[in-house]
Amino acid sequence: MTTPENPMPEVPTESASPVTKAEAKRLVREAKALKKANRSWVARHKFLTGIGVVAVAVIAINVANGGSKDAPAAQAPQAAVVVDDAAGTETEAAAPVEKAPACITGGDHIVGTDIAAGQYRATVDDSFFDLCTVSQKNGDDILDLRTAHEGAVIFTVQDIPGSVASFDGCDTITSTAEVPGTAPAQLGNGDWLVGTELAAGQYSAVVDTSATIVLGMISQSNGAEVLDLTTGDTGNVVFTVKDVPGSVVSFSGVKDITKVG
Repeated sequence: MTTPENPMPEVPTESASPVTKAEAKRLVREAKALKKANRSWVARHKFLTGIGVVAVAVIAINVANGGSKDAPAAQAPQAAVVVDDAAGTETEAAAPVEKAPACITGGDHIVGTDIAAGQYRATVDDSFFDLCTVSQKNGDDILDLRTAHEGAVIFTVQDIPGSVASFDGCDTITSTAEVPGTAPAQLGNGDWLVGTELAAGQYSAVVDTSATIVLGMISQSNGAEVLDLTTGDTGNVVFTVKDVPGSVVSFSGVKDITKVG
C-alpha cells in the first residue's frame, strides 16, 4: 500500500509470502508510474515550458524597444571598423559628417577674422529697392566694388588681413568654393561663374528698352581685373566669354540671353 508520505510501494517483509518475478515487475512499474505522476508541472511539460520561455523573451524585447510596430527611427551613421594589419587589432574610425555650406550674414566683416579671403556669391535681397552692393576697403582705400539689381553678385575678397568686406542689400551669401553653382535653364541679369554656371563662347542679348535706364552691358572680370566690357542702348549686344574658369561674367540691362557660338 502507498501513501503521499511514502510514495514507494510497500516491500514485503520476511514473514510475507515469497514474491514472484511477475509480482516484482509489477511493483517496479507502479513505483515508476507514481514517481512520474509526482513530478512538477514544469518537469512534466518541458516542450510547453520551452515555448513559454521564448514567448516571455519576445515580449520583454518588445517592451524594451517601446512596443511599437512602426519602422525603427533612423540611426546615426555608425563608426567604421579599421583593422590594423601590423598589430592585428581593430579600431573604430569616426563616421563621416556632412558639413552644410556656411552662410554669411550681411554687414561688415574683417578679413582674416570674420571672413576668409576667397570668392563669394550673394543674391539680391527682394526688397523695396533691389540693390546688392559688395565692397572691400582697406582704411580709406576702396579695393573693389560690385553691385547688382537682379540675380547675384560674385565678389572676390582679397587676402588683406584687417581690411573690411561689406555686404549691403544682399541675401544668401556663400563661398563659391563650397557652392560652385550649376548651369541655369535660362541666363538672366546678374553675375555668373565661368566654368560652372556659364561656358566660354559667344553670347547675344537684347537690350531691355523697358528699363528705367536703357543701357545693356556685358562684362567679364577676374578678381579686380576687367577682361572685357561691351555696352549698347538698342538692339542686341554680342559678347565673347573668354575661357577663364573662375572668372565672372555680368549681364545688366538686357534680356533674352542666348549662346550663339
